[in-house]
Amino acid sequence: MDAYIIATSVPLETAQNGLGLLLLLDEMAMSCNANAITDLAASAEMANTAIIIAGLNVRINLQSLPDVNADAFSNELADVKEQASSLIGKIRTTVEDRMK
Repeated sequence: MDAYIIATSVPLETAQNGLGLLLLLDEMAMSCNANAITDLAASAEMANTAIIIAGLNVRINLQSLPDVNADAFSNELADVKEQASSLIGKIRTTVEDRMK
């Protein structure tokens, strides 16, 4: 059982780290050098993709956990994905606006 908890915790931590990166990129999006905005956009897209892929790994491992653990991991993943979706949308809009 402990192995499944670890196997679920590691990709969840990856998703959380991706969210942390999106938070930083969101802060930087308005003030970074205009010539670097596409690099920021690429970084944001890669962080968002990392969250999505890590989420898949979390979800596959949930099947092997007791309900109480699975629910906690599932809720945390849902929160990360919700925040990430909002942030990536905001960053995309900022990038588009700055490229005009």
